[in-house]
Amino acid sequence: MKRYLFIFALAALALVSCGKEKISTKSDSTNVVTGDSQITSSNVTLHGRVRSNLLEGLQAAGFVLSRTSGNYSSPKEFVSSNMEEADYSVTLSIDDDLDGKRGVRWYYKAFAELDSGRQFGKERTFLIDPIHVTGVSLSPSTEQHSLRVGESVNVLVTVSPAKASDKSFTVTSSDTKVASVESAAVDGNPAIKITAKSVGNTTVTVTTNDGEYTASCKVKVRSASAPSGAVDLGLSVYWAKYNLNSTSNYGLGSIYQWGNTTPANKDQLDKDHSAIWDTSTNYWVERYKNAPCYLQQQDDAAYQTKGSPWRVPSLEELKELVDNCTFSSVSNGTGWSTSNLNSPARGIKFTSKINGSSIIIPVDYYTYKVVATSPYVQWKVCFMMCLWSAETNTSHYAGYYKIELEQTRDIDDGYLRTENIYKTQYWGNPITSGYYFRPVAD
Repeated sequence: MKRYLFIFALAALALVSCGKEKISTKSDSTNVVTGDSQITSSNVTLHGRVRSNLLEGLQAAGFVLSRTSGNYSSPKEFVSSNMEEADYSVTLSIDDDLDGKRGVRWYYKAFAELDSGRQFGKERTFLIDPIHVTGVSLSPSTEQHSLRVGESVNVLVTVSPAKASDKSFTVTSSDTKVASVESAAVDGNPAIKITAKSVGNTTVTVTTNDGEYTASCKVKVRSASAPSGAVDLGLSVYWAKYNLNSTSNYGLGSIYQWGNTTPANKDQLDKDHSAIWDTSTNYWVERYKNAPCYLQQQDDAAYQTKGSPWRVPSLEELKELVDNCTFSSVSNGTGWSTSNLNSPARGIKFTSKINGSSIIIPVDYYTYKVVATSPYVQWKVCFMMCLWSAETNTSHYAGYYKIELEQTRDIDDGYLRTENIYKTQYWGNPITSGYYFRPVAD
């Protein structure tokens, strides 16, 4: 029975590529000639030749393969029964026959099984080019991980494409005092383990060894437990239970010009009373000349009033609060008074979607209008709270969030017809605007 015989060694395999590696056969002087190798993205075809005058005594023909030159001690054989001419070939699947390995070199010989014994052609070689990395990603893909000191999180690392030859990578932390990083595995999949060490911020970056593609995530580490007067909403910071200079859920606290550490008088919201405006030069003080700006500690009313670890929140932290909470209107009593729309006091309850904890943002009446007269006289009443952030834009306007409660009520008994809650980010004049602070702690 005539068959092709294919033998390959039990060694680690290699990587893929399209192309053709031409092998010269002029140096073969035996009865068997080892021919060319042809390589595509999925297959390798090997060619051989037996002298035509030996076909009568030919029992089988094929190839032996090895990852090591000259070492064919443990071959597997694959033979074909279609041996009718002197030229023959064998097509191997890179994924099935060569174990899907790419980026490695193989050595091979043609052979013929003759009546007089087995004869080999000279050794040839081919290289299956590697599949190069085209990218890397992290999962979960959140831009920032929030951890307490001592906590850790595993982040999956996906190198593309899935059949890339070299999927190895390195991982670094921009501040190893804040968080350490190490390679890990999750259910057998490559990952990194991030461990929080101390309060602060760091950036973790994964870099592939092939192509130096990168993927990064920010890590924010907060203290292991919430400080006194703070509420843990499961977010990247702890939120103060009350507004700055308030002692209750419905207390508004004090209004401030942005950058001032003492409360503002509503009649003195101007440049003469701003700590960040230089009246002698009629321009911003030196530390705030270049916008955008971030509130410095000496101008942070929360830090200067409450001390460490308190501070004014960033816009990103205010947005995180808004994006990760549900909202409902609350009050500290019942009833309805057209003569005093702030009685009872009202607020917006922010309830964390993460852990169910909540804080109340108090709101202050600011406007009303008649929206219906029949069958009942109805008022639309609006309440509001504006909370400063710690940053400005390039025009020196400071970011803030406006929290609004809009209610439609019957004027006679206060019956609630409709209610809407709005949370919108704006930019305000830091000198002529007076808003409130809700401190945060790391």
